[in-house]
Amino acid sequence: MPASSSANAAGITPMPTPPHPLQSARRNWRFAWIVLLAGLIITATATLYLKSNVEWIASREFTSQCHELQNKITERLADHARILQGGASLFNASDRVTREEWHFFTQSQKIEQQFPGIMGIGFSPLIPRAELTRHIEEIRRQGFPEYRVKPEGEREVYAPLIYLEPFSGRNLRVLGYDPFSEPVRRAAMEQARDTGAAALSGKVAWVQETDKEVQAGTLMYVPVYRHAMPTDSVEQRRAAIYGWISSSYRMNDLIQGIVGDRKLEKEKQLHLQLFDGVQPSPQGLLYEYLPTKDGDQRLRPDVRFARQIPVDFNDHRWTLRVTQTGAGFFTREYMSAWLIMVGGTLITFLLLALIRVLLNTRAEAQRMVEERTSQLTRIMQELSIILENVPIGIAKVIDRKQVWVNRKIEDMSQYSKEEMEFQTIRQLYPSDEAYEKMGREAYPLLAQGQVFETEQELLRKDGEHILTRCIGKALDPQDPSKGTIWLLEDITERKEAEEKIRKSKQQYDSLVSKIPIGIYILHSTPDGAFTLDYVSPRMAEMLNVSVESLLADSKLIVQSLYPDERDVFVTLNQEGIQQRRPFDWQGRVVVKGAVKWMHIASSPEPLENGDVLWHGIVVDITERKQAEAALKESEEKFRTVADYTYGW
Repeated sequence: MPASSSANAAGITPMPTPPHPLQSARRNWRFAWIVLLAGLIITATATLYLKSNVEWIASREFTSQCHELQNKITERLADHARILQGGASLFNASDRVTREEWHFFTQSQKIEQQFPGIMGIGFSPLIPRAELTRHIEEIRRQGFPEYRVKPEGEREVYAPLIYLEPFSGRNLRVLGYDPFSEPVRRAAMEQARDTGAAALSGKVAWVQETDKEVQAGTLMYVPVYRHAMPTDSVEQRRAAIYGWISSSYRMNDLIQGIVGDRKLEKEKQLHLQLFDGVQPSPQGLLYEYLPTKDGDQRLRPDVRFARQIPVDFNDHRWTLRVTQTGAGFFTREYMSAWLIMVGGTLITFLLLALIRVLLNTRAEAQRMVEERTSQLTRIMQELSIILENVPIGIAKVIDRKQVWVNRKIEDMSQYSKEEMEFQTIRQLYPSDEAYEKMGREAYPLLAQGQVFETEQELLRKDGEHILTRCIGKALDPQDPSKGTIWLLEDITERKEAEEKIRKSKQQYDSLVSKIPIGIYILHSTPDGAFTLDYVSPRMAEMLNVSVESLLADSKLIVQSLYPDERDVFVTLNQEGIQQRRPFDWQGRVVVKGAVKWMHIASSPEPLENGDVLWHGIVVDITERKQAEAALKESEEKFRTVADYTYGW
């Protein structure tokens, strides 16, 4: 009897016949080659993805660095303009600014520490030809016997540099130099004169430059107008011009002071070029920085990114060209991609040897995949919940149609998702004009990859108008079909509150302006620093300055004091702030050339953080002082008459 028949008769289930070894090996190897091919494809895909991701991140960082450099240069120029405006204010606040006062003003700005790159800050008065001889004699009497206006020659007007700080080193060479005689400098001076604002010159060569470390240069000018002359039109400003405040820059020192070479080295080999004008040219090159390596100052040929950015300042443009080197798949940035490629390849080939183990653990792998999928699904759900419940409206718009909106958009607009999704955004605008205006302003910027931000009135379903803050960004400026993401915030209540505050402040200022005394609020810190938080219009009127000028520079109060009174005033003020005791002072001030008596007093209000608010008043006591003087004079006359008459 066969063995199998015996087993069946005994009730034992026979084992299945195992497959032929050769057939099983072929099947396993076929699967192994499939796994190998799939592994190599996945490795290549992951490597390319990581490489593209690294390049995308690097591109964003490069763009951010470019804009940061642009902003730093623009902000630094604005800071310099404010310094020069301060110098112009000094001339506006005084009938005559002496050389010592100019030295004190420039020293107080601490320019070398805070704004490196400025060669000097100077003043050039406008001198007609008929007054040139008198001008030269006056400067020579001030201690400069060899002073002369350079270059010499007959001209209708001159604008020699008579004040320049720091007045040392190479700056000594430019005393008396007339920048109005040079076309590039003159163009900037005329622009400043006609516009009343700071103006940059084109590229210039320095009078005070030596043969060593020669650098390109440029200047900034701010006009100074004569007192009490109108400056509303160009003709009036030309008639009222008194002179110019100027600052000169050696461009290498200026730009390196703004960005710093060490930072550029850390920022992945940035190569900077700054040109004067709209189009870069060798003649307009103001500054160039090339990253160095092993002492070799040459730009490596592996240019990665390049961008040309405008730097605008009061109708004058510089062009910043930024180039980043260090490209190549063999750089450190691509380390993750290399690890994926090498590691993925090794793992894929190891799969050939471990194929049988992988086949046995397929179920476990499937379970892990399902778990990861479940985690990913949960994350996506949580992300969806977050987007739906954030307190800011979010919408995705493609071709001006809302393809997705969150719950906040529904609350703001009173429309449901079904009523909004895949519908044109026209329904949210109060008029066709507003809708078209938004498109004209927003989409050109979005197409350039910029962020668009505006305040826009929207129309709700119930007919009510609300004011929103809208921020838009294109997902891919090169591919409009991907659409844009918009953030909307309802700022109606905030704007209404701001308007109430503004009206309340206007009412307060109106009330305060009717009080015949000046009022101010001073904020001091424990280290003795102080700033003006509020100045009433009456106080500014009493000192013959604007409220804005006082808030911007509280030292204008000290500058208006009678010279003999300043030291006492400053000492009392500093002691009062440090000891937190009431301040009370009576003394003389100079207003429009006239001497007046003022009474200034303030009391402290300590704050929780250790700072102190000082509430003060300023009273014009000139008439009282005059009355006291008249009374005293009368008493002296009476006493003299009595002595003569009665023999007292």
